[in-house]
Amino acid sequence: MAQDVFHQLGYEDLRLNVPKSGREVDIQGSHKFERRRLVAECKAVDEPIGGADLNKFAGVLGAEQHGAPVPVHGYFLSVSGFRSSALEQERQIEPPRMTLMDGEQIVEVLEAGKVVAPQRQAIEVSGRFVGATRPELLLQRQSELLATAMGWIWAIYYRSPSGNRFACLVHPDGQLLSAELAESLNLEDFPEILAPATSEPMLDVNTARSVYITYLLTEFGAITLEGMPTDQEIGSRSFRLESLYVPPTLENIVRSNNEITHDAEDPPAQLAAEDFSVSNISLGAAISTHHRLAILGPPGGGKSTIIKRLAVAYADPSRRVESDDELPEHSLTPFVIRCRTLSAQPNKPIRDILNDLILWAERPDLADTFKAWVGESLRRGEVLLLVDGLDEIHVDTERSLFVNQLRVFLSTYPQIRAVITSREVGFRPIAGVVASTCHRMRVADLSDEGIHQLVHAWHAEVVGRGQKATEEAEKLVSQIVTMDRIRRLAGNPLLLTTLLLVRRWVGQLPRRRSVLYRKAIEVLLMTWNIEGHAPVDPDEVLPQLAFAAHQMMLNGKARVSGPELVELFKEARREMPDVLAYARTPPSKLVERIEERSSLLSLSGYDVKNGEIVAMYEFRHLTFQEYLAALAIVQDWLPGELSTSNLVEKLEPFLRVGEWKEVVTLAVALSGRNAGSVLRALDTIIIEPPPSDSASKEEVEEYWERVDNAASNAFMCLADDVLIDPALAADIIRHSVEAELSEYLDIGGLIDSRYAETFYEVSFSGVKEGRHPLVDYVHNLAEFVGASQGTPLERWPEISQELISSTSLDERLRGLALLLYISWDSRARDPQDIFEIASFDSLGYPVTAAARLLAAGATTRAETIMVQWVLGWLGELLDTQMVAEVLPKLLHNWMSEDADINEFAPWAISSLPVVVGWNADQDKDLLERFLGEQFAAKDSRLTAKKRAALTVAFEQGIKWNRDSLRELASALITHEKGDSARLWIRKFHRLLDEEAHP
Repeated sequence: MAQDVFHQLGYEDLRLNVPKSGREVDIQGSHKFERRRLVAECKAVDEPIGGADLNKFAGVLGAEQHGAPVPVHGYFLSVSGFRSSALEQERQIEPPRMTLMDGEQIVEVLEAGKVVAPQRQAIEVSGRFVGATRPELLLQRQSELLATAMGWIWAIYYRSPSGNRFACLVHPDGQLLSAELAESLNLEDFPEILAPATSEPMLDVNTARSVYITYLLTEFGAITLEGMPTDQEIGSRSFRLESLYVPPTLENIVRSNNEITHDAEDPPAQLAAEDFSVSNISLGAAISTHHRLAILGPPGGGKSTIIKRLAVAYADPSRRVESDDELPEHSLTPFVIRCRTLSAQPNKPIRDILNDLILWAERPDLADTFKAWVGESLRRGEVLLLVDGLDEIHVDTERSLFVNQLRVFLSTYPQIRAVITSREVGFRPIAGVVASTCHRMRVADLSDEGIHQLVHAWHAEVVGRGQKATEEAEKLVSQIVTMDRIRRLAGNPLLLTTLLLVRRWVGQLPRRRSVLYRKAIEVLLMTWNIEGHAPVDPDEVLPQLAFAAHQMMLNGKARVSGPELVELFKEARREMPDVLAYARTPPSKLVERIEERSSLLSLSGYDVKNGEIVAMYEFRHLTFQEYLAALAIVQDWLPGELSTSNLVEKLEPFLRVGEWKEVVTLAVALSGRNAGSVLRALDTIIIEPPPSDSASKEEVEEYWERVDNAASNAFMCLADDVLIDPALAADIIRHSVEAELSEYLDIGGLIDSRYAETFYEVSFSGVKEGRHPLVDYVHNLAEFVGASQGTPLERWPEISQELISSTSLDERLRGLALLLYISWDSRARDPQDIFEIASFDSLGYPVTAAARLLAAGATTRAETIMVQWVLGWLGELLDTQMVAEVLPKLLHNWMSEDADINEFAPWAISSLPVVVGWNADQDKDLLERFLGEQFAAKDSRLTAKKRAALTVAFEQGIKWNRDSLRELASALITHEKGDSARLWIRKFHRLLDEEAHP
């Protein structure tokens, strides 16, 4: 409780029992206003402190002062005072080594700071009670201030004429402790306590409590969407809190060293990241572990929702179990202070703020009873104080006044629990005051599971609760968590809800991410929480933010210092007088306003620039920086030398640069009908001829990087539904495939875009006509057919079989493409999972149909490739008769010189069940020589070729005898690292063993 003393002396960020090398410091901290630190020793012993103890502390103090970058002041507190010899010793030392404080001086400081009621008030309160109940007792001169679990307690002593001693106990708030509370202190060897049955009249308490609880549940028991981009139906609704509440995860922020480094080299507002360790914890675990919490987070991070949840859960225990956030089952009454309502009275005592809560329930007639009930609840420690939005007291000095009142209040009632929420920007100036009172935590972004919960809860409330709504929600979750930049935004509950609302308008997740980004920025800057933070003028703010974002991208910076950011805003005003000549907010204030209102820009740390420590800022998400940079390009919010009406000229330097892919894509999407010119420029890069054979390695790498980035940019633009001629889209898709870039492109995004049909037509015609690279065309067609299949999953095998058996080439190609997609889904994507499309055995029918097609020998090159690819995945499903029929064709294809035809044949052969003695229809010597070459070959199909060579040799009884086959397989298993290869080799061993021992 010595912290209370030093808080009143102007110190903050107090830390107790700090271990140092060879010593321990009782208390250390930093002064709020002056550039100095505190080191203190505290003693609560019966005897006065002597000179030896002072000299020992002087040694500790000297070690702290040595080499310290700021002055270090020492304090020695002794409740029992100091020996006269010790005081004389210190008087003779100049300058003084430390400040000494005895019990009387400690009391004076606590009374001055209103941490405890003045002694005279305690005597007066106890005197009135004793005079009314035991008038024969005499007041004793000695009074004591006791440090108890309930906080500081005045003990006022009395004596009877017969000599018996009595005591009255007075709470720091100036009220006598009731008999029950006094007994709970368990004071040993203490005089008989005189106390009333209750502290104050408690008339009609049940009514007051019931009215207040009803008010709490009405006010905090629902979620509304004010300030969100809603339609009339949703905007008029309120949702039961628990229906949309997702239990938050908190990041537990723990300082990883034990040194206070709050000096000029390390500003108290922001320590270096390495000074902290972060671990995740549930809200319930945090409440259970920490008596008092300060929960920080960005706008829309869920801080106010946490306050609502705690208020409702402890006002109505039956609702506590409606969520699985593991809240402990404490018997507490929640009292909520919304800081946005305190702007006119920031220095009002906290007790008075709580007493006035009954007025919000429109029951002034219950004020006296409510006040009495609040006081008794506080003294019993049965209170959960919830302070919502500390940052919403906008003036720093007023916020500091409120926090100082809060600290005094919490010192007065040390047993009550408290949760305080704030944006980090508003918390920084008062972090030191709160640090010694509350454990600091941060709201973590929503996990994938959290996104899943909120999306499904939203669909249940807004769309419906049927199977269709559930499937729609699951599909949306999958889209969100797999689209990287959308996933980043969706970690914020406010932005995820914005996404859900925008999707409600559009009917699907917006293909143009720019639509979502624009709406998210609009919500953050202008419409959301206007009660707590005034909106900013977008016509003033957006051009300056976009200008700064573009300049940061040009300079390759994700972070800039505060002075650099202010200079960028000034430069924007100089370069764009037509846009910003009448901007009202000074650049230095604009940084603060943007961070306070939206956290689009946020303080990320400190750095040393030109010998001075400066604040460093960054965009909260890279996505916002990229979107704003793109907006600057399209709106021509650029420096004069870069300003032009030609979009291609502005983007041309970045079309080949990977770091600018997202900016290019967003700029093209924002440009409307001007998109075609940029896509033609990208297509020109894609069709650049490759370097000659004599080119250097660096030239080759630069070429592929350039072409890769151009194709990736183009595909991202198509996936964003930019407005271009479908013929140009077809050229880009075809040229990208022919440049063999398909493997690196976002095919999935294109399949869901307006250009899906164009993609299908290019892919299908490429397969049907056997264009090079045929394998890439086959892959793209299979991806499209599988991803766009609208029929129920369980019917896919049946549909593919019907199509494969058709006499129409087009239908057979679509059937094989679907079966190939099924093959990938059943094995390649997660071999350990049970096949999700259909039972594995049901696939035997379409696989057999495919094999029969190949065995008949009437397939096109594309069909041959697709069947062999399928057999590589699912060949084990064929029966032995079908295997014997298809193996000669597979062997023939393997021995073909057509690279596309022979690529998958060995894999298919090694995947089939073993059938001995089938008709190879090949010259034996030629086959032996071929198998030997394939076994020795070293290329990307090494494992498949070796497996196929061993399999055919075994089945045909040529090239190697059984002992040699066993030795080769044994040698292979020591080198193969892949699980599937090792399993195959073990299976081959068992095959040899079974043949040897039938």
